[in-house]
Amino acid sequence: MTHTAGSAFGEVNEKVEQAGEILGLKPGVISALSSCEREVVISIPLRRNDDVDVLVGYRVQHSSARGPRKGGIRFHQDVDLDEVRALASLMTWKTALIDVPFGGAKGGVAVDASTLTIIEKEEIIRRWTRSLVHVLGHHRDIPAPDMGTDAKTMAWLMDEFHRLEGFQPACVTGKPVADVTGGIYDKKGIEIPSIFAHKTLENVQADERISGDALLELKCDVLIPAALGGVINGKNCTKINAAFIVEGANQPITSTADKHLRSQGVVIVPDILANSGGVMGSYFEWTQNIQEFSWPIEKFRRELDSRMEIAFANVNETAKKYSIDLRSAAFVLAVGRVAKAFEMRGSLV
Repeated sequence: MTHTAGSAFGEVNEKVEQAGEILGLKPGVISALSSCEREVVISIPLRRNDDVDVLVGYRVQHSSARGPRKGGIRFHQDVDLDEVRALASLMTWKTALIDVPFGGAKGGVAVDASTLTIIEKEEIIRRWTRSLVHVLGHHRDIPAPDMGTDAKTMAWLMDEFHRLEGFQPACVTGKPVADVTGGIYDKKGIEIPSIFAHKTLENVQADERISGDALLELKCDVLIPAALGGVINGKNCTKINAAFIVEGANQPITSTADKHLRSQGVVIVPDILANSGGVMGSYFEWTQNIQEFSWPIEKFRRELDSRMEIAFANVNETAKKYSIDLRSAAFVLAVGRVAKAFEMRGSLV
């Protein structure tokens, strides 16, 4: 199987192919698991500055083998079809890894969210929803917030969906997402509760404030790249001084950097495991909406902790079983579960 050089989707499929080979899957099965079920590209006219800008919007549905597709919507100027394909694929493997009954999807609009007024942002998400309502729904495809969108954006989406399709509270999930405001560094350590209290890093007390690029190269025990993809790459991977890297973002480490860091003994907790708590929380929200029954917050936290601990234990056990790294182990587990679902449904016959 060939992969496009420099392609984010190609990098994900490299991991899928490697996992498939470890599992002994046939090449045709691996190819099927690496393909997207549906890709929709739309135009979104937006009146602004006494003119009309025509924005490009996307929704990629990667897999529904294990349930309705699930994935966020991002507003960012660098959004393109390759990125959305990659993120949709990651959602398939992420949901399979933590064993929730979802498939994978992702959406986006190529626009700089920081330049939008509230009215413009609302108009974009409502137009996006109207154009894609035929492929969305609580048993088809459930959006959620991502970069450049938030709980308010999802409320507008839900309102537009209800207007077109009737009341369906489980058609979307979402909660606020903090913006990226830079980095802080403190040699004595950082009080995590204080960061949660402030929501962003702007007012957190620390020895010094540094840029995101400088933050990556500091000597530390644990590094958590949690914003954009590809921030640790072939150009800066030799300058990384962390013993552990926990991928809070999707694809923050390129394949080239990943190989170098592992050769240096750096332990990497992969994105489809490390940041899967978000989709687990979305699953709990979706479940409550379907049941029209609200859980106590204590139950939510207890279930989240328990399910994440099980997922980490399963990945660690798989890594030991096959003598492979954590990322490879995570993909082996996820690909195996999706392949089994395909087989049980007769999709690979």
